[in-house]
Amino acid sequence: MLKSFYQCTLSFIVCAFGLVYINGFLALLAACFGYGLFFSYVRAFSTKKKFWIATSWFFCVQLVHLFWLTNPTYCGLVIWFGYLFYASILAIPFGLAVLLIPKQLNRSDLVLLPLAFVLVEAVRSLYFYGLPWSSFNLHLSFTFPMQLASYFGAYFLTYLVFLNNFLFLFAIEKKSNNRWINFAFVAILPFLFGFAHIKAFENFKTNKGLDVVLIQPMLSTAEPLFGGVPKNLNQVETPYQNIQHFVGVLPEKTDVLLFPEGSFLTSLHSFAYRLDEIKALLEPLSENIAQFFPKLEAPYGVHVQENVYVNNAFILQTFANFYDADVICSIDDRVSLYDTKWANCAIFFQKDKPYERYLKQKLVPITEYIPFEWTRKIASFWGINMECIPGKHSSVFLGKANYGTSICYEKGFSSIQRAFRNGGANLFVNLSNEMWFPNTTLAKEDLIFAKYRAIENGITFLNVCNSSQTAVIDRFGRVQNQIDPLLENNKTPKILESFVALEMHPTLYTKIGDVPLLTLSILSLIITCVQRLWQHRRKEKRA
Repeated sequence: MLKSFYQCTLSFIVCAFGLVYINGFLALLAACFGYGLFFSYVRAFSTKKKFWIATSWFFCVQLVHLFWLTNPTYCGLVIWFGYLFYASILAIPFGLAVLLIPKQLNRSDLVLLPLAFVLVEAVRSLYFYGLPWSSFNLHLSFTFPMQLASYFGAYFLTYLVFLNNFLFLFAIEKKSNNRWINFAFVAILPFLFGFAHIKAFENFKTNKGLDVVLIQPMLSTAEPLFGGVPKNLNQVETPYQNIQHFVGVLPEKTDVLLFPEGSFLTSLHSFAYRLDEIKALLEPLSENIAQFFPKLEAPYGVHVQENVYVNNAFILQTFANFYDADVICSIDDRVSLYDTKWANCAIFFQKDKPYERYLKQKLVPITEYIPFEWTRKIASFWGINMECIPGKHSSVFLGKANYGTSICYEKGFSSIQRAFRNGGANLFVNLSNEMWFPNTTLAKEDLIFAKYRAIENGITFLNVCNSSQTAVIDRFGRVQNQIDPLLENNKTPKILESFVALEMHPTLYTKIGDVPLLTLSILSLIITCVQRLWQHRRKEKRA
């Protein structure tokens, strides 16, 4: 009994803390045998006990993985409800999958059962608009194994995690050198394959590239939820201070200028600035900045008596004209100029051209949309009455590069980035604001999402964040340039200037996506359930 307790506890420690951004050594152990230890303990119980033990164990694992959600700085203590709810809905499918594990494995189980756990991960995409965090593949998200995602996607890394664990379970059932050799071979193979993959595709190089500037404003969230935020957390309190906050760090020249979510206090078309005052704020860029202003008419400016008022669209268009650059910013905007409906948008500006928009497709529950009618009153109680309209298309911005631009946690969804790539994108951009959960591991996990999307599609990924982990990631998921994460507590705005080569290579995943692997996973679940039912009936007949 004591041995079983130690075994269960050890498996919990390894799997809960074995994430690559927490502890790489424990992550490797979790990918090899962390879950296998737990499976060898839990499969001895009756069906009912097995389900509840597995569900409770994985619920506790998720409480560690999702601990970043408990930061109450902007969301208040009510965020704990979401934290516990999220951990619960991830734990239940895991508990159901564990019911499929027999007391004695056969060779077909080694292939079929890992596919069942791929479905456990895939099913979270059905919740709301999808909940991508706390993936099993985070145990194996090292540079070399991750290269397999360019063939079969990030889900295939989840498959490998459980294939390793079931091979371990198979090896400890019976003393057999062959079983241990198979286990070791499968554990090492992804690293060898990834090394060979990089060597094979590194030659796909080009001299074509762009000078890019990624802005990290370090601005506190302007609209706290669920009970407010201490006033001293906000460095800027007026739109003018907002613009002044980052104008001082803008470069002398660039081809691309990128602003993340949370860069501006007001929406795109809020006429919050007097023209003369904005002119004074922008003059450090050039004494002749006025010659780069767009026309003082809708949608950029409005005349009110003797004054002219302008908006953020005016400022961003000025930047595009001044630098002769592509400027992309994530900002709230009305669905149409005089509409009452809103959208979270990426806005694309070019010199002397009308701007274009991409509407965020994956909305955050409660803060961007109300998932259920009964939650509407709860949201209203905390002052959340604005719902965003989701976008329906992964539209590519065509400029000095072809930009596939996602917003916030959309980089956690392979399907969106793959649609950008198939739509002609040769550079991925993600604009996000992790300031909602400051000083947590959220930004580190989101950086791994960016690495997977770069690898899956074989192109560079620009990860542009408000507060941390702003980075240039190459097509192999390697960070090429990054703002020092140790500067996160320094609240002054920062920029990352980098030359980005538009290198890319074709990938199998871009062509086939997740459908083949998920189809196999569904078939494996059906076959496994039929097998278990047949075995149960045979057992009843013998009895």
